[in-house]
Amino acid sequence: MPNTNPPTATAAAVRDKIAIASRQSLVDFGVYGYLGEAHIDDLAPMAEAGAAAFKLYMGSENPLVPCPNDGAILDAFAIIRELGLRCTVHTENTPILEWRGRRLQRAGRTDAAAHLEKHTDIAAVEAVTRTALFSEWTGCPVHIAHENCRHSVPVIAAAKSRGVEDRIFA
Repeated sequence: MPNTNPPTATAAAVRDKIAIASRQSLVDFGVYGYLGEAHIDDLAPMAEAGAAAFKLYMGSENPLVPCPNDGAILDAFAIIRELGLRCTVHTENTPILEWRGRRLQRAGRTDAAAHLEKHTDIAAVEAVTRTALFSEWTGCPVHIAHENCRHSVPVIAAAKSRGVEDRIFA
């Protein structure tokens, strides 16, 4: 995963991570490059350095791997398609998470139910919808990672029925 300190956001970081893993691994492995707004120009060099795919954190409050804006995502998806690779997407809507998180924090809520309330289904459904649309628009293959919202299933099914089935994996 690229959400390390430092993030796997450059060709040098990909090479470093592959070297570390190669010394310790007993199995085949792949290294994700980070799809970040400031690293769009690093996508091709990361692929050349051995990145197996890219990871996009749409739902990220981690300052090391913030969610890029939609324009950057579209540009990156087009580049990733040209590279012949795939992008794995953590599909949540960062602004919804941040807004709800601040509201819950102001109310003094830090309990487990508050975490679930913050990570509301609409945050996932919106991001899955956007990911499917961006994949369809750019032709970039995507993998929707660890989706657990039942309301996202019809969105994924609808995208697949429109012909995105060869590009969207969930």
